[in-house]
Amino acid sequence: MNKLKNKKCTRCNREKSREEFNRSNERKSGLKSWCKECSREYDRNRYNQGKSLYLYMICKNNEKLYIGSTNNIGKRINGHKITNKKSIFHGVKNIYNPKELHVEVCDLNKLGLNVDRDDLAYYEHMLIKQYKAKGEATLNKIYNRKYNNRERFIDEIIIELDILKFEKTKFKL
Repeated sequence: MNKLKNKKCTRCNREKSREEFNRSNERKSGLKSWCKECSREYDRNRYNQGKSLYLYMICKNNEKLYIGSTNNIGKRINGHKITNKKSIFHGVKNIYNPKELHVEVCDLNKLGLNVDRDDLAYYEHMLIKQYKAKGEATLNKIYNRKYNNRERFIDEIIIELDILKFEKTKFKL
């Protein structure tokens, strides 16, 4: 085993003492190539990646076909693929060419909105109602659910719906 006092982290490029590196049986030096600090930061970012809450719209040109919400956008969009028999688009695949469809996503956490799963469902519901009121023919159904504890958000939500920023993504259906 290498008995050097210091080792250079390949991520932050700083030289640190050997105690600041985790052990590794796979490496000649007996230590991982990243320091503990860089490893923790990487693991924390990796864990939080995809932990956001999203509103999304499946669109054809400027027409909103479907509005939804999720905390795992990749998995949710895969569930909408036309080849998936459970997808709402499966039965209408002769009407919608997957090449003409695109997905627009709004990451609520990036906007600084502090929401939970119940708030997310309410935002989705309000967004669907808003687009239906504008005459959009979305495939969503409006459920007559009562959002008992969400009345306090009505004024806040109406304002926030106007600031939602949907970005076109590369997801394919």
